Amino acid sequence: MTEKGKPSIEATIDSAEKLFNSGFNCAESVLLSIAKHYGIEDPPVPRIATAFGGGMSRRQMTCGALSGGLMSIGLIKGRDSGKEKSDPAYSLGGELIDYFASKNRSTNCREIVGLDFNNHAEHEQFRANERNTICVPMVRDVCGWLLQRLS
Repeated sequence: MTEKGKPSIEATIDSAEKLFNSGFNCAESVLLSIAKHYGIEDPPVPRIATAFGGGMSRRQMTCGALSGGLMSIGLIKGRDSGKEKSDPAYSLGGELIDYFASKNRSTNCREIVGLDFNNHAEHEQFRANERNTICVPMVRDVCGWLLQRLS
């Protein structure tokens, strides 16, 4: 634990990986680990992120780790009223998207993983092999970026 009772950045990143390896999807793992880091225990977290896994409901569109990161920004920097400014969340969200796209050459799950989840054999191959080499580093990286920028 660090000051104010928050877990360390490394412990939170490790927690995201453990959540992912325990069966949570990429979006759930990022959002839940960030929420826990900030002491947010709320039943909608991680449920609100469930449909964002696999690039949005396994449609392989926007990467789930990125979506979980954007939801995390909203959770911490979002607004509670329509009269509040959304600029802090939009600005940080845009920075995350730009960072992610430059590091991974895309924000699109299918382009990043190179396999089609609608093809049962390719999806099984991915779950058995590439998931840990592609998705785990992205979950960890998004969490690390968020923890540095949200502090």
